[in-house]
Amino acid sequence: MLGNALEVSGAPDIVIPVTTVVAALPDIDGLVYFAAKRKIAIEDDFAHHRWFTHKPVFWFGILILTGIARVISPSYMPLWLVWSYIVGIGSHLILDCIGTTDGIQWLWPFSKKWCIFWEVEASKGEWLRLYLEHPSAWVERIVIAVAVFAAILRIALL
Repeated sequence: MLGNALEVSGAPDIVIPVTTVVAALPDIDGLVYFAAKRKIAIEDDFAHHRWFTHKPVFWFGILILTGIARVISPSYMPLWLVWSYIVGIGSHLILDCIGTTDGIQWLWPFSKKWCIFWEVEASKGEWLRLYLEHPSAWVERIVIAVAVFAAILRIALL
């Protein structure tokens, strides 16, 4: 749907791969966690949704900077890239409120309330294990890998 809408608007073919990669950005906290632990292991101290990368206020700040860049230089920050950012980050944060034990804090720092649309009863380590073993996680990995590959290929062909 996003691809069709952006295709009509004249956005380049790279929109979907870029949006997919952008959607994975809030999970950069996992890479930081693994680097700090110096091992790829999920422990109960991994409070994934408590990091600043899962706070909408952080991404709203980045969106403001993106908007400023768009005003200053529309050719440097095309409209399709701004929309890719909004759709990618927004969908990630919404989906992080579905099927989790913690959700995210949509109104942080104004409210400490956690938003969960549908809760899965499991410890953090158990939830992550269940998620990683679920077929949807494999689909997600494949989609991300294909999107990254397509983006690299598209950039190489430009």
